[in-house]
Amino acid sequence: MKYVLNFASSLLLLSSTSAFANLDISTSPHTDPSVLNENGGRVYFSNILTNNGQEEKTIKYYDYLVFPDGKVITRSAPKRVTLMPDEVIEKQNGYINVPQEFGLGIYTYVFSVYDESNGNIKSSKFEFAKHSSVPKYKSCKDILDNGSNIGSGVYQIDIDGPQGVSYEISVYCDMTTDGGGWTLVANDRVGKLLPSTTSVGYESEGVLEDSYWQVLKSSADSIMVEEYRGWNGTARTQSFISINKIKDSLAQSLVTDTDTLYFFGLESNSAALHLKNSAEMGTHSKLYTGIYPNITFDRVAYPSSSYARTISYTRVYIR
Repeated sequence: MKYVLNFASSLLLLSSTSAFANLDISTSPHTDPSVLNENGGRVYFSNILTNNGQEEKTIKYYDYLVFPDGKVITRSAPKRVTLMPDEVIEKQNGYINVPQEFGLGIYTYVFSVYDESNGNIKSSKFEFAKHSSVPKYKSCKDILDNGSNIGSGVYQIDIDGPQGVSYEISVYCDMTTDGGGWTLVANDRVGKLLPSTTSVGYESEGVLEDSYWQVLKSSADSIMVEEYRGWNGTARTQSFISINKIKDSLAQSLVTDTDTLYFFGLESNSAALHLKNSAEMGTHSKLYTGIYPNITFDRVAYPSSSYARTISYTRVYIR
C-alpha cells in the first residue's frame, strides 16, 4: 500500500576521537573534507595511540576500510605491542590508495585497538568520498525536473550542491509512481532495528542518516509510504493523503504530545502516523524525523498479531 503525505546545512562528522580510561586512540585525515574524483588517488591521514595510564598496556592495533556498499577490506594484520605509561604510537603520513576501479560513494577508514587486559576493542574513524566530476542534482525530483531521468534506479545526488559541505551519495529513485521524482530514504524490514546509512538500497534495509535527511526534507513537500504485505511481497493499492488537511484537523496538543493518527481512521489498520516531540520512539523502528517541527513520523510496533504476520516490509520516499 502506498500513502503520500504532503507537507507545506548539513554537517558530517569527518573524524572522531575515542577517549577511554588509560587509552586514547584517534585518527584524522590531512584534508577535511577529503574528496577524490572518479580517477581515484590517495587520502593521507594521521593515527595516534596513547597509554595515558599508570600501568603498561599490551595491545593489538589494526585498521580497515569500509566501502560504500558496506563491504570491508582489512588493511593490516593486528600488530601486538606493549605500551609503557605515557608512551605514544604515532603515524603522521599514513595514506589510503583508492584506485580508479573503486566505486563512487562514501568510504570509512577505521583505526582500532584491542586491549588484552580487558578484551575491549576501541576505534576511531573518519570518512572520505569518491565523486564523479560530472555535476550532480540535489534530489530525485531535481533529476526529474531537469530532464535527466532514465527510469527508476540508482542515481548520484549532491544534496546541498557543489558549494555545500555534504558528500555526494547514491540513492534509489522511483521515477514512475505519481509522476516520479521520489528519493528512497528508508527501507524497513518489520521487527528489525534499522541501520543508519548514507545509501538506502531498494533491496536492503536501512534509514538515511539524519544529516542528509534534514537537507532533503527542507526542499521537499511530499512523503510516500509504500507498504508490502503477504509472503509474496506484493504492494497493495496506492492512497494519497494531504498533510495540510491532516494537520488542520489535529488538536494543537498533538504537536508536542504523543499520539497516533491512523491513515484511514481505523485502529485495525495498523499503519500509523506517530507524532512525538522526540526523535526516539521507544521500541518502534525510527524511519524518518523532522518533517514538521517537533514531530517524529514513525511506524507503530507490530505485536504478535495476525496483522503483523502479513507485513513484509515498508519503503519510505520523499519528494
